[in-house]
Amino acid sequence: MDFNDKGKRVARKDDLLRTVIPVALTLSEGNYYLIGFAKDNFDRDDECISDLPLRHYRIDRMERVAHLQDTSECERAKREDFKKHELQAHLKHAYFGMYQAPIKHVTLAISHDNGFNILYDKFGFKGDDGSLKTPHEMVISHDNAGFHASIRVPLSDIFFGWLASVYPVISLEAPQEALDAYREFLEMRIQKL
Repeated sequence: MDFNDKGKRVARKDDLLRTVIPVALTLSEGNYYLIGFAKDNFDRDDECISDLPLRHYRIDRMERVAHLQDTSECERAKREDFKKHELQAHLKHAYFGMYQAPIKHVTLAISHDNGFNILYDKFGFKGDDGSLKTPHEMVISHDNAGFHASIRVPLSDIFFGWLASVYPVISLEAPQEALDAYREFLEMRIQKL
């Protein structure tokens, strides 16, 4: 459900009924989300479909939620396997909310000491001893040009907005695919001015 210009709740995407195989309930930036495999576009209830897309649904935007029936043994196995092997890795990339976007490895240039504060505020976590730790997938390097951080992030408007807000202290260096998407993000916003 979304809000229209009069502040009234309206259905998103023609009020389609969503059928979801639930995996987890999580909290991100003050909102609860149901994470689950979407069965919206699949008619074959009796078959196990291995390539169902993973989706996030905000709990406060749901209406008329109902438990339809028990899922098949195959669906239960898929859900349990995901929870056991992939859920924690999936949630690690929720630095920019639950917006779904391709996760890509990017390189960020850090041009000022304050950049480390910004970087650890966004990507770091507190260790048992209270110190800030670097996520396992983030690598900090140094060369003649300065410091660089390599990390996996969702290439989303939320990430690009954050990146624009911390420029020039932190800037995007690579890969070209991310630079092109960021340039497109910025150009679209400049055109609207």
